[in-house]
Amino acid sequence: MTDGRAPAKGVKERIEAFLAAHPAACDTVDGIGAFWVPGARRDELRAALEALVAEGLVARVTVGGRDHYVCAAYDGRRACS
Repeated sequence: MTDGRAPAKGVKERIEAFLAAHPAACDTVDGIGAFWVPGARRDELRAALEALVAEGLVARVTVGGRDHYVCAAYDGRRACS
């Protein structure tokens, strides 16, 4: 759940660009912040990811009790296992 803030300009687009270049990528919010979109705040990442999930572009997959995010067009079960 997000705090209601919109993602910072560019965070959502940077996630989309990363997934376009790496469609099999799968990571947690912390991993996305460290490797996909360095410098983005956690609340910005969550808001951007929730927007992408709502648009059907990103899928949320729970692995080991943690949420992971993957390109919805890719088989996330295989990518995140």
